[in-house]
Amino acid sequence: MSRLSWLRDQVVQRQLAAVERVVARAAYRGSRCPPFHRQLFSPQSKRLRPALLLLCARLGQQAPAADVVATAAGVELLHEATLHHDDIVDEADLRRGEPTAQRVCGPMVAAFAGSELLYATVELFAHLPTALRRCIGRTGHALCRGQLRELETSGNPDVSLCERVRIMRDKTARLFALAAHLGAELGGADRELVRAADQFGLHFGLCFQLADDIRDIIEEPAALGRHPGSDLSDGIYTIPILLALQDDTATGNALREVLIAHYAAPDPGLLKEGFALLRSTRAIERSQGIFASWMELTRRDLELVARRCGPGAADSLADLVQYLGKESGVVGSREDRLNTDWCRLNV
Repeated sequence: MSRLSWLRDQVVQRQLAAVERVVARAAYRGSRCPPFHRQLFSPQSKRLRPALLLLCARLGQQAPAADVVATAAGVELLHEATLHHDDIVDEADLRRGEPTAQRVCGPMVAAFAGSELLYATVELFAHLPTALRRCIGRTGHALCRGQLRELETSGNPDVSLCERVRIMRDKTARLFALAAHLGAELGGADRELVRAADQFGLHFGLCFQLADDIRDIIEEPAALGRHPGSDLSDGIYTIPILLALQDDTATGNALREVLIAHYAAPDPGLLKEGFALLRSTRAIERSQGIFASWMELTRRDLELVARRCGPGAADSLADLVQYLGKESGVVGSREDRLNTDWCRLNV
């Protein structure tokens, strides 16, 4: 798989090929993939969550359980189900550079396609101990809570940075933490190592979301795989946008007025003006600095994990962190990094 060219661990590569077969069984109708599930197999689908689970399954002192592949496939289907529902909420036309299911088949079909993938996870998780199934249930609850909170706060320019980080944690990072936690448990890691893997996954997920939020502003459509500025257009005010709005200058105040007016009555002209104002501030640069700081903390998490496991598993997880940094295209200089309480990861 070219999308996993960063992955040197051949055992995990073979397991991911098996994950792909399980995902296909859940989506295909005989030998045919229906149009509402085609985005599931996009070459731009990175399979980061099952990769993280399988890598963390190698942290323990025993061979991973035979059902680790089913669990990894279940985590990927859970993720893909949320994407169907997100696209309906956002009325998104593109994902990963291809038309979304809700664009091709309509929101009703896309809703049931997402629900089908969600219910398919029940069988894939059925073998797990009760404690792990409860962990999955809590994560599913958090995913919905984060999405609902994002909708509740849409169009509000006064959302706090702390609140935005909490939304990022619940909507995105919790699923990465779940993948790491399940993998470590299935690999027979002890309780302390499971907690360390969980923390690593959570922080990695926050970095992943922040990188995506920055790229939504700075990337071109071809590289992004969707129309840029979708957050700004939908009234979803991410960290870069909030930093610009909280800038008590003429530019920050003008941006606030433009976004309030656009949210009340969507206007492409206002959106273009808002984009220009946002890019003229230091908000992107400051956000890149926060990303760099968070990546440093994530690497420290990895150092704690590495002390407790063999070098092979730690090296592969380090490859994953390096891959995120490279693919995000986000850079930040030390002097631009913030040290305020809200941007620390203890949320």
